[in-house]
Amino acid sequence: MMAITHDEVRRHPRWKAEMQTPLHSPRSQRVSGAGLIALVALLIVSVAAAVLAVRG
Repeated sequence: MMAITHDEVRRHPRWKAEMQTPLHSPRSQRVSGAGLIALVALLIVSVAAAVLAVRG
């Protein structure tokens, strides 16, 4: 069975083209995982505070 070495992969033109492209687009407006967790945590805390304020 033949295997492809890392040197052969790095010599390939498609690999070189992929290495020259940026990893992300600065225009994309995605929420990161940590930002999403922080948003959900803030929502939970605010709902809990509102429930305590109404009942208490």
